[in-house]
Amino acid sequence: MGDNSNALSRIEFNLVKIGSSYSRIVDIGTTYEKLNNNLVKSFLFGKRLSKGGFSKKWKQELIGKSDYEKLEFLLNKIQENTNWNKHYHFLSEISGKTLYKRKEGDIADINLTLVAALKYHGLKAFPVILRTRDKGIPNPLYPDKWSFNYVIALVQIDGKDILCDATLNAPPGIIRQECLNNNGWLVDKDGGRWVDLTKDAFNTVSTMYTAKIKDDYIYYTIIIQLKDYIANDKYKEYKNGELEQELEETFSDWEIDSMSFDKSNSNKVFKIKLNIKKEIDDEQMIMVDPFIIYSLKENPFKRETRNSNIDFVFKSNNNMVFSMEVPEEYNIELPENIQIKTEDNSIIYRYRVMKNSNKITAINKMKFNKTVFSPQEYGVLKAFYEKMLSSNNNVIILRKM
Repeated sequence: MGDNSNALSRIEFNLVKIGSSYSRIVDIGTTYEKLNNNLVKSFLFGKRLSKGGFSKKWKQELIGKSDYEKLEFLLNKIQENTNWNKHYHFLSEISGKTLYKRKEGDIADINLTLVAALKYHGLKAFPVILRTRDKGIPNPLYPDKWSFNYVIALVQIDGKDILCDATLNAPPGIIRQECLNNNGWLVDKDGGRWVDLTKDAFNTVSTMYTAKIKDDYIYYTIIIQLKDYIANDKYKEYKNGELEQELEETFSDWEIDSMSFDKSNSNKVFKIKLNIKKEIDDEQMIMVDPFIIYSLKENPFKRETRNSNIDFVFKSNNNMVFSMEVPEEYNIELPENIQIKTEDNSIIYRYRVMKNSNKITAINKMKFNKTVFSPQEYGVLKAFYEKMLSSNNNVIILRKM
């Protein structure tokens, strides 16, 4: 779940006009257009975007690359050669060559340097200022300049906006979760605009389960393909040595024959492969859980009512497929199929299991098409989860004849 700062009841005041009975009313408020123009002219912001000359040494390496390949290359170079000092800001004290020599800076120093390098090599790149989730959503009418505390890069390639953050070890299109906060303001000398920061915030999980019974054991081969934000998160856990421990704890009741990880095919895809087995306790009746990982195990919504929004942060798509060939001496008892969706199609869930002779196939699909649900939708959300949970807890029963 996301940060609850945006759900808090509060009032923010911006002074936009002053006056009295003795003087005329004076408009002192600003607009986003004025803020945009001031930032373009600012030595600590707009002027930093012309400091990309330090990157000319990479010009030969960029020859023949597509715009997206140039973006990947330059983002990777800035990530590898700079360190974030954990300070947040959208105005920069150092950038370009100076930052590259020091190898350390705040959010603005690093990401404005990234924008400068991208522009130097001919890419359509712009800075986007934003408020992190703990600061709340920015006022859409009257900007409070000092409420912004972060800046990222936006690159336009083939008509698509791609968000980037060089302070994060992640591919193009991935920014920090704390930055997924409604809209950010794109700063441009030809006129700024709002940018949806959450439009491409997806988690996609595809899992294939293949099971078999042999020599008093049940065997599973599990192949998990993670895409987008969850791929980046799990890869970091893998690099830190945390993921193997997590999987060992998940399958503590199983014997793990092998475990492998692969991130070679794509920056946004991370694959996990497991081979596990468990001794069968009672061969007369075997209970098979088709989806033993990345499936719903309990309802996270336990209260009767809720007074604030529910924010899942990411849209998600979770697809699982299970297959198993059952020995001929067993009868197969299948759970009921279920297919449900909310009225607005914001959540779609499907659980289907079928058999063909002695082969079982099960499909479990869950898709979230929006991230924020109102307090009025809480009851619907809770009931929906109960229905999903009841199907996920169903098992396939094999009875020996």
